[in-house]
Amino acid sequence: MTRLILLPYAGSSVGGSYVSSAQVAGYIQRHIGYECRVLLPEQGRNDDLFRFVGLTPHYYHLGDGQTVKLYQTRGFGPKLAALPAHLLMLKTAVSQIRYHQPDLIHINDSRSLLAWALAARYWRIPVLWQVRGAEGNYYLDRMRLKLSDHLIFVSDAIRERFGQTARPPNVTIYNAVNFDRFHPPSEQGVAKKNLGLNPSVFTLGQVANLLWYKRPEWAVQTVIDLHRAGHEVAFIHCGDDPTQGEYENRLRQMVAAAGLNSYFHFLGYCAEAEKVMQALDILLLTSTAKGEAFPRVAIEAMACGTAVLTTRCGGVAEAIENGRNGIIVDANDYPALLNAAEQLVTQPDYRQQLAETAVTTVRARFSLEQISQQVAAVYSKMLDQKEQ
Repeated sequence: MTRLILLPYAGSSVGGSYVSSAQVAGYIQRHIGYECRVLLPEQGRNDDLFRFVGLTPHYYHLGDGQTVKLYQTRGFGPKLAALPAHLLMLKTAVSQIRYHQPDLIHINDSRSLLAWALAARYWRIPVLWQVRGAEGNYYLDRMRLKLSDHLIFVSDAIRERFGQTARPPNVTIYNAVNFDRFHPPSEQGVAKKNLGLNPSVFTLGQVANLLWYKRPEWAVQTVIDLHRAGHEVAFIHCGDDPTQGEYENRLRQMVAAAGLNSYFHFLGYCAEAEKVMQALDILLLTSTAKGEAFPRVAIEAMACGTAVLTTRCGGVAEAIENGRNGIIVDANDYPALLNAAEQLVTQPDYRQQLAETAVTTVRARFSLEQISQQVAAVYSKMLDQKEQ
């Protein structure tokens, strides 16, 4: 009998946790034999993401405006305002678990966990929490840990989130890369042309949603300062803007003030991020020290043969060895970021050496097959324990 894994989510947008979990769940269903059933609160942009990997989303219809409340929870006031949405999610989770009758529930975001884990406890269904966020609320996290039967950390660095608090059984399993999509281009010049870029112009870029902790203004400022130093370079940004254009407008104002509009390209949400990465000479990852858990875009860019320049954030040092397969600078040292970018612009042999080593690293450690098998092994262990 095929075992059913239920994967409920709190949102309907596209972000790193959705991409990472979707491709692994899709692989597990296609090749390992579990049925992975996705539950979303409403129809949205991530529908196509799951369908692309062979998973048909189901909807639990949380209600108009409730999803937004779940995500706007910085500070005590917004958390209090989100309480009715969490209670509604709990009620919905109880009925959805009764309807689907899963063997195991796999949670991929903190916002979903309390409601779905409480409902799972009622029905005596084991809960796996894959911890993908670098930060959490001290008190809520203790409740989450008590309601989880097993944890997957996406990096060793993210373990710091819980300090010395007792945890259920746990393991570190990194994000995966799909090499069918993310690989070096046959001709980078063609990849640039396909995006409307000048093949002869050195191109830096960022693949990230416009969020404060990703600091896209640092990436924009880096390219502006490279121009001031006499380097003709272009910049391309791929990612959604949750502020409905406000953040992007601020970045465009920076560019306009520098008189460099023709060198900057803001694409918005990109369903095929690999085409952007294949066109880049450098991927810039400029996040704050605590903002990331394990940046998936870093290993995807490495798989594409693109040199990665990153701040020291989350578990990035668990994939990148500074000076060997990428460059890492201190998260609070903008001059170091700019100097490293200039080094990569002016030293093509060194940049190529980093990129080639990066491809080898990623293929050895982060394949979709390898990571999916590790997650499936956790499923098997938890289900065996359930039957004892």
